[in-house]
Amino acid sequence: MTREYLVGTLREAEQASSEIGYPVVLKAVSDDISHKTELGLVALGLPSREALADAWTLLNRRVDDAGQRGGLKGMLVQEFIPRGVEVFAGVSRDPDFGLTLAFGTGGIDIERKRDFALRLLPLHQGDVEAMIAETEAAALLRAYRGRPAADQEALIACLEALADFATVEVNALAEIDLNPIKVLPAGEGCHVVDALIVTRDKD
Repeated sequence: MTREYLVGTLREAEQASSEIGYPVVLKAVSDDISHKTELGLVALGLPSREALADAWTLLNRRVDDAGQRGGLKGMLVQEFIPRGVEVFAGVSRDPDFGLTLAFGTGGIDIERKRDFALRLLPLHQGDVEAMIAETEAAALLRAYRGRPAADQEALIACLEALADFATVEVNALAEIDLNPIKVLPAGEGCHVVDALIVTRDKD
């Protein structure tokens, strides 16, 4: 996971940003807002204290304009990861088959690209590697024209950990969405930049 702090005031946001180091990301946090980018509630790559203050004012105004002040839990100050191959992973519940793991190219165009692979949980040996190979992400993760290969080993470990977590928490989970996951060059790991976990209503 990226380094991050949930804060309630601009002063706390400034302290968190100093701890993390600029540039940072600022996000509104609310259980009522699943996709923050659609409401303009994410500010990326803020390079300074002044830029953070401007973003703080803007995001708070957008929260009010969207009528979401009541559900606001605070603002998230997050480490900015400027590079890496963007992929996504998610878990959803099928009414007939149970939990399913999805993987594919990430970012804001998931619905348009429809580039993903699916496996039922629990996973079998080799499932994660096969899922990666079935998507366009496989080409993006390889070395290309001087660009180093991405850390596929770290990505595999991340997906297996997600699958293990979902399998253990099968009765509590409705869905999980990790998007994007940024996969850095080989040996540097990968970072979950944004995560959504929806719990299951009790019967």
